[in-house]
Amino acid sequence: MLQTQIGVRKLEAGTQAIALGATFGTHIGNGVPLNINRHDNIIQRLLARDELIACFIPDGIHLPPFVLKNFYRAKPKGKVYFTTDCMSAAGAPPGFYHIGPHQVEVGSDGVVQLPGEKQFAGSSLTLDRGVENVSEWLGLTLSKATEMCASLPAGHFGVEL
Repeated sequence: MLQTQIGVRKLEAGTQAIALGATFGTHIGNGVPLNINRHDNIIQRLLARDELIACFIPDGIHLPPFVLKNFYRAKPKGKVYFTTDCMSAAGAPPGFYHIGPHQVEVGSDGVVQLPGEKQFAGSSLTLDRGVENVSEWLGLTLSKATEMCASLPAGHFGVEL
């Protein structure tokens, strides 16, 4: 019962954030508990809000390609952007690197973790590889994938490329 009450409060907070002007949700599908209500959960709520831009990390790790495809299809045209949460080892070979004072390990699969931990500590996905993934997995042109990974998000935040 307590978990349900906390979940409802978080969902209500999301609705309040949108009412106060939030237009963008990032890392959707990441950092979600393994056991959630199959229908009434933060992912479903965010995908159902057509006014909210959904931003995903197309590395195949944060979201498997088939999930990314489903999430992409769930949003209206123009309401999906892509990003990366790459860190200092982006594009580097497997090994140990630092994020500030923290040592992290990049595995052969590109997953960045604190040594001995299972949670992600970032990504090694470079945005050019993200563009290629978006194009391949969603069947989009490289031009459209580039737009969704670069110029649309930049424009949303008032950044000129």
